[in-house]
Amino acid sequence: MKNLLNNFKASLKHNHQKILILILAFLAGVELLGLVYAFNIIRLNQKEKLYLEQFKTDLEKSQDSLEQSQSWDYYTLSSYLSKDPLYYNETKVIESLGKYLILDPNLKIANKALFDKIYNHILPNHKFGDNKGYQKDENSEILDSQKFHDYRNSCLSSIINPETVKSFSNLQLDSDTAYIKRGKIRFYLEDYPGAIRDFEKAKNLNPNNKDPLNQAIALAYFELGNPKYFRNGYVKYSLLDQIEHPGMLFNRLKEYSSSAISFNPNLANAYYLRGYLRSHKINYLFSTGSERMNIKEAISNEIKKGIFNDEEMLEMIDDFTNAIRNDPFFYKKYPSNEINFCPSFSDEYPSQIKSLTEKIKTNLNDSFLYYQRALIYLDSKNYQKSIEDLNKVIQLNSSNNSLKALAYYGLWLAHYKQKNYQKALENINQVIKIYPDFADFYAIRGLTYYDFSKLSKNTKDLEKVIEDSNHAIKLHEELLKKLNPKEDSRFLDDQPSANAYFIRGLAYYDLGNQEQALLDYRKSLGLWPSLVTGDEGGGVTEMPLPPGFPP
Repeated sequence: MKNLLNNFKASLKHNHQKILILILAFLAGVELLGLVYAFNIIRLNQKEKLYLEQFKTDLEKSQDSLEQSQSWDYYTLSSYLSKDPLYYNETKVIESLGKYLILDPNLKIANKALFDKIYNHILPNHKFGDNKGYQKDENSEILDSQKFHDYRNSCLSSIINPETVKSFSNLQLDSDTAYIKRGKIRFYLEDYPGAIRDFEKAKNLNPNNKDPLNQAIALAYFELGNPKYFRNGYVKYSLLDQIEHPGMLFNRLKEYSSSAISFNPNLANAYYLRGYLRSHKINYLFSTGSERMNIKEAISNEIKKGIFNDEEMLEMIDDFTNAIRNDPFFYKKYPSNEINFCPSFSDEYPSQIKSLTEKIKTNLNDSFLYYQRALIYLDSKNYQKSIEDLNKVIQLNSSNNSLKALAYYGLWLAHYKQKNYQKALENINQVIKIYPDFADFYAIRGLTYYDFSKLSKNTKDLEKVIEDSNHAIKLHEELLKKLNPKEDSRFLDDQPSANAYFIRGLAYYDLGNQEQALLDYRKSLGLWPSLVTGDEGGGVTEMPLPPGFPP
């Protein structure tokens, strides 16, 4: 009995020690969290101070006014706060932006800061005027900083006014319109988390406006995940070149692109970004850095190991397929290639349609007005109205092949989106008749045959996919040699038609030829990243397109 009592006391003492250790560990954890939080506050305050001191120094050197100095302070503070994922303070961001707008309602500072970032980081290969102007190509006019400012402000002319500036920090809780306006201003000022919050509030206040607001939220999520904002600046090169190992940032970008897709399942750029992030595995397996690698042997080995059973691989293929399906010219429109100075929000479509309709009443034979309205109907998914306008464009244009081709392409898209593949094929055939030497249109027809094969279950349609893809690749190579007669042909051989190779890979996979499918996927993955980083990005030659393309 005595031994039993002693054992009980020892056990109790041991348990007390365990409980004491757990309590101490818990308190240490709480203290550690407190230290992390305090560290973030200190880090934030130090960065704010550094930013503000730097801008004050710069402004003192240029003898700018105190008011402008304060504007810089508030803009810089809000810009930093809105981009720090570890410490996003909604109240401070709104307060800083509100004070900035009062001092600079014309956004001179914000526009200058954005223009300088574009000039310094994203467009080193473009032509600039003497006053630091941007020229997209030899046929376009130089866009200098003043024109950039005027153009940006024209987008916001209906939003920024004395009333919205005054009420920016204190909105009426029952006004969805006020939240939409403030959300757009925050979007333009690159406060994407804040824009999402305001669009969400507006959607809760007016559920009838759900679809256009979801598209606006998707745009903001995409911009959050867009690699051009990586590492405090605009990314000039491949994102995967900068992220050596998938980790927290990598996963966060993937989450942002997934959120964008969940709010807008038709956002081609978001599918491309997520597919690109998922492609790290295939890039690692078939690294082009090893010249001794036998690619065919490596592909055969990976297929034996079951690469096509790998969930990440299949999701990557789905993402790239959806990027092409939603916009075959996505690689030409990706934001780090084609800079969108003035993004369009779909809640503005009704007023744009109304304005064009009024113009058409007094210009019944102006085919371009019908074409502009058709594009808005397309984006609004009002396919029948779009088809009516596009047919009108063709009817009015007996000789203008450029506009007629654009109309036929629009008809292809309207029918393709409705899965009316026979009609889609008829219209892309008309585009090819007008422009028989452009590779992209054959790849688009190949994509249409591929999706048609899913319904027809006919392998002959898959053979047509391969035939069209082969022709697209051949045309692409011929045009490259024409554009670069002095270039080493070995260099040109490394510049395949990315879409055509990928679409051909889809057909080969469905026909059971996994090795050829994987070879084609790998080729397209080697080119897309270079295409979306800008003209001549990564040494890739930009291929010219017919006038007006991509629409």
